[in-house]
Amino acid sequence: MSVSIQEFARLANTSVATVSRALNGKPGVSETRRQSICALAERLGYQPNQFARNLQAQRSSTLGFVSANLDNKTHQALLRPLEAAARDRGYEMLIADSRMDAKRERANVEALLRYRVDGFVLCPVFDQDARADTDFIRELGLRKTPFVVAGLIPGIPLDSVDNDEVGAARELTRHLLELGHSRFGIIDRPEANRVSSARLQGITEELAAAGHRVAEPRPEGTLRILRAPSQPAETVGNSVLAWFREELPPTALICLQNHLAMRLPRPLTQAGLVIPEDVSLATFDDSDWCRFANPSITAVAPQPMHAAERLFGALMGRIDDPDAPPAAHTVPQRLSLRESTGMLTESGATVSGRTASA
Repeated sequence: MSVSIQEFARLANTSVATVSRALNGKPGVSETRRQSICALAERLGYQPNQFARNLQAQRSSTLGFVSANLDNKTHQALLRPLEAAARDRGYEMLIADSRMDAKRERANVEALLRYRVDGFVLCPVFDQDARADTDFIRELGLRKTPFVVAGLIPGIPLDSVDNDEVGAARELTRHLLELGHSRFGIIDRPEANRVSSARLQGITEELAAAGHRVAEPRPEGTLRILRAPSQPAETVGNSVLAWFREELPPTALICLQNHLAMRLPRPLTQAGLVIPEDVSLATFDDSDWCRFANPSITAVAPQPMHAAERLFGALMGRIDDPDAPPAAHTVPQRLSLRESTGMLTESGATVSGRTASA
């Protein structure tokens, strides 16, 4: 059973005020008395009432982390260093999963505010589903609620830390262009998605900068875009293979989502295509399977430690100065070159009895 401060004061044969000053390191208590009170607290396992302290200090010593989807590997990678940084500063962290539901996201944020968290990091549903409502996030910004967005919500001035998706996509495309590729197949999710849109923007910008005329779905075989259905998995591979029965098939495939890239090596191999001799393959959101696949997959890798450091610093700054103008930070990504991207050759690939020229 926990000991109240009144009971503790009685056992220490002193007043509640003296106990409070001694345990909180405040003046007005002799060093001998302070040591005696602290020793008794250790023997009794006495813990001051943190809730009462928080009420007095007008703070909760808690932070929040609201993820659009805790299955998201990037969000998982952010959470650990954020939680460690919070603990180092004396904060506990409350974690909420919105499960890709904008209404649940709003409820999660409102719950954190009821718990009077000092601030929170928001990985918004909007980043993965552009149809998600963001009005309440705009309202939070106007109310100067201390929070930072891990991502970006265009048109709303907020503190944010976002991966440089456009720059990373340009670097990846430049790598493939330098290998001699000029016909690209882009595989994306079916629903609107801010992150994928930024990646596609980077790809088309780099192609345009290299002198390629780019438009959807494809001019002169330069660019094909497949909005891949979520299920069944075989549909993605079949749709991609249909490109290789055309007169000018793509020589490089870029998956804007990592889970889509996972579905391609098997059907490509079964169709007689060799990676990267017949077609190069690259993706975003580097993961373990990319490193250990055969061949290993070239991928853009976010830097979650760097992003988490920026997020925590921005959140602490917002808590310390609620009136400061909002700031948007961009974190560069790393391109990991592996076996799945190679120099374009003149060899052909046979698919369903037909030779596709590289």
